[in-house]
Amino acid sequence: MTSYTTHFDIAYVDAESSRQALDLYLPAAPASALPPLLVYIHEKKEDFRETLVPVLLEQTGLPLAVLEYRLAPEHPHPAHITDVLAGLSTLTSSSSLLDCEQGSAHWDRNRLVLLGHSAGAFMCLQVLFDPPSGSVSPPVPPSLREKIEAAYLIDGIYDLPSLLDEYPSYVSFVSQAFGPPPSSTDEASDNNSAASSTYDLESPARWTVPPRVLAHTQLHLLHSQQDELLSLAQPELLLARVYESLDDGEQADGTAKETSKAIKVDYEALQGGHFEVVHGKADHLARYVAQTVRA
Repeated sequence: MTSYTTHFDIAYVDAESSRQALDLYLPAAPASALPPLLVYIHEKKEDFRETLVPVLLEQTGLPLAVLEYRLAPEHPHPAHITDVLAGLSTLTSSSSLLDCEQGSAHWDRNRLVLLGHSAGAFMCLQVLFDPPSGSVSPPVPPSLREKIEAAYLIDGIYDLPSLLDEYPSYVSFVSQAFGPPPSSTDEASDNNSAASSTYDLESPARWTVPPRVLAHTQLHLLHSQQDELLSLAQPELLLARVYESLDDGEQADGTAKETSKAIKVDYEALQGGHFEVVHGKADHLARYVAQTVRA
């Protein structure tokens, strides 16, 4: 197994909270050809240092960053995605990280591979897709998107209205992050309530899928069929949105879009329940990443 050095709680540029920080795991010796950096965005604070991280490092041999972010309800949307973007900016542009690397870069600053679980998958898409007018999600610099060569979407949430249609009780955590749901009076009116509009506007499965992302970034849509908290409805809805974008015709350069290259779908690779896929049975995820990532 590759030997790694660990660096915990590295603060983002201009951080004001202890949660605006990342963990960094670096091979003890840099590779002759600089590899991409794996960037994991978690769904909730769990002891992934003892579960997911070791198997990802062992299976891939790649450097890894784990991003933290402020949490609702104290810090509602868009605090979470704002912090994730700050973390990505720190990883791609902060010269201070060279101290962790002993003065020699251990990864290519222009090659990021995102891995997002559940709400983390939601935020991966917030980074890659374009929000509609009225969304409060922060804009993403095109220069940052250009650095993301792949994104692994793991048992993710992608659309809030359909999520609550299927699981009404989930309104408790959705409202903490995005505000309360509309009342029955609001729903009966001709005008959307502010909350209803927010749930629509902030759901990345309803956003514009940029042609450049489809051409440049390999999406991996992964979902365990043993997930007890999320059915296949969420990934299927996202898949339909991507297919719709692909069906729009040609890419900006006039070449035909190829669905198989834009998104890989696998509902068999992951094993276990919603949290098991990144904890007790994380080895299945790690093997899939190792087999498909471009080193």
